[in-house]
Amino acid sequence: MVVHASRIDPVQLPDLHDLDRMPSWPAWVSSRLASIKVVDQKSVKHGRYGNIQTLPHNLLLSPPERAECERYTLAVGTLFAQTPNRAAQWRDETLSVVTWLMLNRASQHQNELGVEATGEAYLVALADVPWWAVKAAAFRWCGGRCGTSSNGGRYEYQWRPDSAVLRAVAMEASWRLREPWLQPIERLLAAEPLIEFDEAHRATMQRRFSELAAELRKLG
Repeated sequence: MVVHASRIDPVQLPDLHDLDRMPSWPAWVSSRLASIKVVDQKSVKHGRYGNIQTLPHNLLLSPPERAECERYTLAVGTLFAQTPNRAAQWRDETLSVVTWLMLNRASQHQNELGVEATGEAYLVALADVPWWAVKAAAFRWCGGRCGTSSNGGRYEYQWRPDSAVLRAVAMEASWRLREPWLQPIERLLAAEPLIEFDEAHRATMQRRFSELAAELRKLG
């Protein structure tokens, strides 16, 4: 049986300077994540049957643990709201990254727009993308580490990516944070108690099933 301590180890936030680093969960989190099972049972939340993420009763989150998970998901969620269309601060951060990229990579097109107009065009494409994901994408581009394009071809890293390509690479960087750092804790918060039956209940259900099977054989 799990004993819930009054003080629990906090869940560490991701490092925006190293999006490739995987999370290192506290023991009380990792043990729960390893125990989550998807079971076809009746939901305690909406009363309908379906594939429900569950935890055994003795592994359900205590109030302090749930509060810590909620604090964490709120904090990580705010990172995804750091987009140019949300605040001038994030617009300036994004524009700073785009300007840096333009200074480090020339345009493939000869008739290039002015720097200011080009920056505005990028901001339109990146309006709903977190600035830190744009920064990660720009660094990966200059390091030649963006993989292959959507059509399977190799990126031409000697040139500046157009706004659509930079958006795609930045969205992939955003997902690299969301999938390992946010989704597991969201699953943990959503987990419901596993419905477990005692031996007497199982024996009763087995007897009823046997009786039903016998009746069906008679009808056949």
